[in-house]
Amino acid sequence: MSKLLNNTFSSIVFAGDLNTATTNLFRAVVQLPSKTIALLYTWQTRLDDRKQIAELSDWQLKDLGLNRTLADAEAQKSFLIP
Repeated sequence: MSKLLNNTFSSIVFAGDLNTATTNLFRAVVQLPSKTIALLYTWQTRLDDRKQIAELSDWQLKDLGLNRTLADAEAQKSFLIP
């Protein structure tokens, strides 16, 4: 009897783990498009910000507490680098 209960209990636990795993996988797949869009938006924002920094004049950079060397270094970074 004990062996039968253990097998039944194991089946229930396994099924519960499988359901949890399936649910988690489904959530991840559903969220993938929104996460991808958010990442693309972040990259585009970085690219735009760095282009704008490169176009600032020296007095604008000074007003921000930057110098041309720092601005050029930031502007030359890839959009993939935070």
